[in-house]
Amino acid sequence: MYTLIVLVSNIIFLYTMMCIIRMILTWFPGAEYSTFGRILSNICDPYLNIFRKLTWLRIGAFDFSAAIGVCVLWAASSLIATIFISKITLGGILAAIVGLIWQIVRSVIGFLLFLLIARLIVLLVSKKSGYGTIWDSLDRAITPFIYKIVSPISRGRPMSFIKALVISILVILILAVAGEYIMRYLNTMLKALPV
Repeated sequence: MYTLIVLVSNIIFLYTMMCIIRMILTWFPGAEYSTFGRILSNICDPYLNIFRKLTWLRIGAFDFSAAIGVCVLWAASSLIATIFISKITLGGILAAIVGLIWQIVRSVIGFLLFLLIARLIVLLVSKKSGYGTIWDSLDRAITPFIYKIVSPISRGRPMSFIKALVISILVILILAVAGEYIMRYLNTMLKALPV
């Protein structure tokens, strides 16, 4: 049984790496149409296309569907390991499922924080922002999101983009830390279920 779990875990890891390479190849013009790129496309796209159908994963020019697909693979690998390592009970299975969902949410939060912090650093370091740059596209994509986060704080008063960005980063960090503690507590409670 252990060998089978290790084999499945290794296959998921290999497939995850292939999906990541597939995503990276799309960043380089022509690379995804190379022989290697087409082979990866044939292997990875059937899985990644499941997530591409979810239109809410596209924000402006940015498509997060492949990243979510990779997060689901990592979470599935973790779920398999958790179920194998822990005693199989209803509470253990529920804890593993809740943990899986939290891992996906945590991955999305981490990626979002990375984007917001990178944008803040570029804003603070760079003096010019040219129209049509990737940063302008990112700004158009994240502006409604960050102003929605800060709207309860600003109460309708105007707020600079940098200030809204900083507040959004802090709010998301606080929510991530709070979520981590809530998930640990919930996980402990679920595992303690007598069934």
